[in-house]
Amino acid sequence: MTTIEQPMSARRTRGLIPELMIHHLRRPRLDISLALLRDGGARILTVWSAAGSGKTALLTEWAQRLDSAHHAVRWLDSRGSFDEEHPVLDDEWVFVDDAHLVDPGVLTRLLDSAVGTGRRVIAAGRFQPVHSLSYLAAAGTLVEVRGDELAFTPEEASELAGLHGVHLGRATSTALVTRTAGWATGIALAVPKLLHGDVDDVIERFVADSRAVGDFLSAEILDHSSYDEVETLIAGAVSESLPGELLVELTGRADAQVIAGRFASENSLLTVRDERVSFHPVLFAFLQAEGRRRDPAAHRDSHGRAALWYAAREHPVEALGHALQSESASLIRGMVERFGLDLVLGGHGALVGQALRALPRGTETLGVIVARLLLQIPFSTDPLLWARLIEDARQHDHPSYQRTPWPTALEAIECFPPDGVCRTAELPDLRAPRHLAARATSLPLDLLCTLAEAQMLRVAGETRDALAAAGRVVESAGTTGYQWLQLHAAELYSNCAIELEEWEKSSSMEERVAERGITLAPGMTDPVRAAAVIIRASRDYQQGEPLSRELDDVVASRGGTADAIAVPARVLQLLETLDAADDPLDAADELESILHASGSRFRRLVAAASLQIVALRVAQDELPVAVAFADFTEEMLGDDCLELANLRFVLRDPSHPEREAELTHAIARGARCWHPNAVVGASVLLAESAHAAGRDHVCISHLTTALTHAKRFRTVRPFLLRGAAGARLTGLYEGRFGHLNPLSSTVARLARVAPAGPGLTVALTPKEHDILVELPVHQSVADIAAGQYLSVNTVKTHLRNIYLKLGATGRTEAVKRATELGLL
Repeated sequence: MTTIEQPMSARRTRGLIPELMIHHLRRPRLDISLALLRDGGARILTVWSAAGSGKTALLTEWAQRLDSAHHAVRWLDSRGSFDEEHPVLDDEWVFVDDAHLVDPGVLTRLLDSAVGTGRRVIAAGRFQPVHSLSYLAAAGTLVEVRGDELAFTPEEASELAGLHGVHLGRATSTALVTRTAGWATGIALAVPKLLHGDVDDVIERFVADSRAVGDFLSAEILDHSSYDEVETLIAGAVSESLPGELLVELTGRADAQVIAGRFASENSLLTVRDERVSFHPVLFAFLQAEGRRRDPAAHRDSHGRAALWYAAREHPVEALGHALQSESASLIRGMVERFGLDLVLGGHGALVGQALRALPRGTETLGVIVARLLLQIPFSTDPLLWARLIEDARQHDHPSYQRTPWPTALEAIECFPPDGVCRTAELPDLRAPRHLAARATSLPLDLLCTLAEAQMLRVAGETRDALAAAGRVVESAGTTGYQWLQLHAAELYSNCAIELEEWEKSSSMEERVAERGITLAPGMTDPVRAAAVIIRASRDYQQGEPLSRELDDVVASRGGTADAIAVPARVLQLLETLDAADDPLDAADELESILHASGSRFRRLVAAASLQIVALRVAQDELPVAVAFADFTEEMLGDDCLELANLRFVLRDPSHPEREAELTHAIARGARCWHPNAVVGASVLLAESAHAAGRDHVCISHLTTALTHAKRFRTVRPFLLRGAAGARLTGLYEGRFGHLNPLSSTVARLARVAPAGPGLTVALTPKEHDILVELPVHQSVADIAAGQYLSVNTVKTHLRNIYLKLGATGRTEAVKRATELGLL
């Protein structure tokens, strides 16, 4: 048998992990290709991928395994001979390395010779040197492995980094694979650098800054390319993928696409398909760095010409993006003037914001100022800045702008002042002839004006008309892709529905936006995308699902709760902590602090958090703090709301004769509520009270009402508050709710996985505590009843309540839980 040595090119070089080890990490998912030759009907396997992708190691490892299994194996590289002096046996496995360097005619004859014989041929190279092998694939003889199949997964990248002693989390390994497109050599070159410096910064910059990457690409790829190919690639490297026509424009060569196609035919780091030229991320970063190094001005000029090319074809995102990279203030300003309105209303506020920050002060125009205002609403908390921008815009609004959408957009924006702005001027007439003419030429402008009209109707007290108008904007904006408008209109619609106490409409709208309304892009700096994440997280919270870690990105990117957008994100995180933490007091302190600072702007957040905070303080014997927060809630929401009635119920002594009656009366008279959880929560509170008194039929009735409202409003969260007391109670009566049994089963299941933290349980009554003390003695229920001078049935009722409050299923678990909580 032939001894198969790993070729020198695959051995450790420049301190890299051997190529064979790189291949070993992904072997399990590639061995199926070899199995198709060994056990199936295929006879030929080809592997085409870029230099340094592990092809040689792949072939070497396969050849060694076949050799060990006593197969006849021959290894041939580009210098191997296929003539009569070195005949290939019919039963041999023939491995051909660097097949792209083999004469195409010779390689074709070798491949064809495998058909109808026992011979197998495995050929690997940087590109396919023969024109077509489709006839072999059609006959079922050919198996192909291409570059994307050799690409590393995030898991494999993490394992490779671990061999260097570098731990990569899921997000970091995904970023590394994205940056390198999974290219083995790129990852191997990057990993050692992760030992030094900030990991994210290394991943972002390693291609442009790495001499090893530059040396490799120069030696293995560019040094083997013609001058025309290299110059064409550098000139065209303005984006990872670009139309062939733009490549012609940037290079000034009519044959630029032909040149790119020739390079692509011999290197998988570039592809030309459907009139588009696409660079591998590593090659693109290298070419960009090379272009900046050679001639920075020419590199910027290429981006400027690309911006104008895209603008002429009405591609605003690409046009403004390239204008930014051109660093030309006049070009950036011109693109904002031309496309800023569409971009902001379409949800690309982050890109416009980046452009506005790039403009020097003192060069602003009406379009630039109005674009700044658009980025302020509906999220602005700075009335002084808003007023100053409005005044600046009015001073720039001269007749030359009358044929642009900006004057009408300015009038519409004035309908959305932040809190603290006192309007004295008359509201604009957005149906005046000059505005109607502008609206007729721009759909997003027309939708913005319609939304402004809905806002004016709401302010005027015509809430139902405002609801209808906002709904129309949601529909149109969602269909046409104007995400900013869709999100803002959905928020206005939801607020109108809440004012009308039509909770089903509010919940349905928020769920619709959460599921289908917004397509999230990477990065959380855009207020629209951050708000979309918050809506989705709110929906998940209401349905008892874990919150997305994207909320962390929102809070971090907005600079904490000093930014209005981050407030609801952080509040949701703290609410989840109150539901689940063993020690929630720190979270409660922070939550109260945020709500005291921002409650006047986010009254619904006060409503959503009030019951948890007050119940927690009561359970922790912090009655003055609980009363103080109840007073704050009354100040924010009013003294006649259902949220306050729930708080008064929790604050009252359980033995007070009017406790249940007062809450029942508040429900019966239709007390206003700010959040649907108050409606569900009120019935849960009454159910708990009835259960504690041993009135099972009343308890079941209240739970049925709570489940009915929960189904209508798409929320189970009220059952999970205060240590999931409502969910645990529902579980005790599971199967007794008729058509609501599926929902009750879901609620009961949530109770089984929900922790009952020490501060989240309802405080035990004095009599319940007396009975709890008896449990470790292992007395019978009759003995406990005799010792406490109670009936057996009364003791059983108290025991059920103790188990419920402690989240226990029996005596042993209750004793264990009470000991952990310091109650015993």
